[in-house]
Amino acid sequence: MSDAIEPAARENMAPPLMAGIFSGLLYGTAILGIAFLLPIQIAFGRRGKRAGLVAAAVALCVASLVQLGEVLASGGFGSELFMIGTMTPATFLLVAVLPPAVLLGALVLMNAPFWRGSGAWVRDFSGTALASLAAAPAVIALSRNTAFMDACEAQIGKTLNGLAGQAQAGAAQASLFSAVDIKEMARLSFTVLESSFVPLLLVFLAGSRWIGNRASGEGSEGREESRSLSDYRLPSWLVWPFMAAWAGVLYVSYFKVGLPWSGLAWNLAIAFSLAYSVQGTGIASYLMRSWNMPRSLRILVAVSAVIVFLQPPVGTALIAVLPLLGVSEVWINYRTPKGVGA
Repeated sequence: MSDAIEPAARENMAPPLMAGIFSGLLYGTAILGIAFLLPIQIAFGRRGKRAGLVAAAVALCVASLVQLGEVLASGGFGSELFMIGTMTPATFLLVAVLPPAVLLGALVLMNAPFWRGSGAWVRDFSGTALASLAAAPAVIALSRNTAFMDACEAQIGKTLNGLAGQAQAGAAQASLFSAVDIKEMARLSFTVLESSFVPLLLVFLAGSRWIGNRASGEGSEGREESRSLSDYRLPSWLVWPFMAAWAGVLYVSYFKVGLPWSGLAWNLAIAFSLAYSVQGTGIASYLMRSWNMPRSLRILVAVSAVIVFLQPPVGTALIAVLPLLGVSEVWINYRTPKGVGA
């Protein structure tokens, strides 16, 4: 009897194992790493909690091994690595193992069964909160690390020198690049990171969960959980935290309050704005469907909107319209009630 069960068990384990291996290998790439959570979410959405947990565990092991291989190829522990300094086992755990562990852990939390029946925003915000609490100390520590900041300044200077060397028009470009304050640019870059890493995590985690579930296939549990964006709806009471966050931004800007309060205010304000932007996009999608607009025309409108968004200053103004459209649904009923999941 055990001989009859064992092949079936191996067959059931093969997809999550392959998903985990593929995810771990993706994490080790420079460009495709942004998609490393998708195979894990597909395992959750298509095969359930156990398969997703197996895939996540395998992905963490593979990603750690890939990172370990890169360290050994660069000289091993005790060697000096760019922007890191001396590589020790503790440093390896911090910079190579902790980031994928936090992201995978956040995705596991977002797929926990106790969220069943809750809106998509609850899962997304909870996973983002977990990842942000884990990431915040590292982001702050890096911005206070003199050696790391010096390495960033050196890299920025190297990039600018390369651009200056490629400039063919002569003195004007050379003068422009030489006028750049590299130290100030590095400081500003980290200020932006400290003020926006939470919404970046929200986009990454929520986007991975939604795309992975949509890719799980018709009839899958994941596909049922992540419906069309036209169904995405935030609870009306969430407008108060949204307004409070932007009031905090005004306060820290006017009174020139520094970190950590300025970072907290900006992170929350941008994160809530992104959520309402998705709701605004959902409203636009719902209206286009209600007008019986052909699918090809809807795609054309969406592509055109993206192109316009990339063209400042008009794009900047239109980007501000989306969260305002989403917020306005608190008072204007654009859609008939259709649940709260995305």
